[in-house]
Amino acid sequence: MVLRRRNPLECGYRILPVFFFAVFAFNSVAVLYNGSKVLGLSGFSIESTAIYSIIIGAIAAALSHFILKPWLRKWVERKEAEINERTIVVVKTAENYSSIVMENNGDKRLSLAPSSVSSSVADLTSNSSKMPITMSSKEYSRKQNFECSFSGFWKWLIPAKNRIEDAKTLRMFSSLQIFTACFAGFAHGANDVRFAYLKKCIFSVYAFKIIGMSPCNAIAPITALLSIYSDLNVLQTSPTPLYILFFGIASVCIGLWILGHRVIKTIGDQVTEVNPASGFVIEFGAATTAMIASKLGLPISTTHALVGSVVGVGIVKSGEGVDWKVFRNIALSWFITLPASGIIAAGIMYFLQFAI
Repeated sequence: MVLRRRNPLECGYRILPVFFFAVFAFNSVAVLYNGSKVLGLSGFSIESTAIYSIIIGAIAAALSHFILKPWLRKWVERKEAEINERTIVVVKTAENYSSIVMENNGDKRLSLAPSSVSSSVADLTSNSSKMPITMSSKEYSRKQNFECSFSGFWKWLIPAKNRIEDAKTLRMFSSLQIFTACFAGFAHGANDVRFAYLKKCIFSVYAFKIIGMSPCNAIAPITALLSIYSDLNVLQTSPTPLYILFFGIASVCIGLWILGHRVIKTIGDQVTEVNPASGFVIEFGAATTAMIASKLGLPISTTHALVGSVVGVGIVKSGEGVDWKVFRNIALSWFITLPASGIIAAGIMYFLQFAI
């Protein structure tokens, strides 16, 4: 609907309100329906949730159409003008340097010129060659022909790997990734911290762990242990204290700040090639999966959901495909996590027996 069109940028602007309506309406349903008792959001019925979600989504779509879209047009054009201006400066610098070399050919003073000048020009020209080139609709067609056969339908459905995306359209999606990243962060936080509140006993936590649902939801055991210590009961009849939720949020943020860059580099750079458009789809798909799982009461691994989105997009559309060696290492780490955590916990318990 966007990337294959003759003028993908305008199609992207046209569908922008639809994206915002879907994101905000979906988030509203997840927050309002069977929502938090602490925030007083547990009394919404299905009908009222649908009405409020549609209203919130419509407001978000209207704001994106009348406020965000005009600003986004100016921002994309300004960035394009800046890149074109830098490209012109690079080309002129290279041309001037080439003319100096030709005029002083054979002159000994040329050998006294700093080597940094030639290396700087070389860097500039190499960087300019890597800048995205926007091709007009008359120069390049992104249309894929449809043939009435299974192989023809498959070739039409899967994006062409040699297709050159429009640079302005990718720049527009790069700005949209800010909003989808917030959506993804909200969805991942909802799943990672949400399951601190368990309506059953503590053994349900370990039941989820045994079937490999999520290594991220470590707040649930803490809450269950706290409930046993304070109420002398394995059943949680009261909501999770807010300070436990804030403790989980702070721990996630600190872990992301200290070591998160390594995981981001592995998933974002080494698994497959990702551009702003595919990054938008990856974040939206992973966030939607995590939010649906949260509402169904499934403590899934948000990391699994994100890696699955990256691999899925890499299989469908990527110039280099998926690096299956990196994905194999990631999958092996998932399997190693369960026995490794079990061994560490058993060792700590073994030493605590002597201390007690």
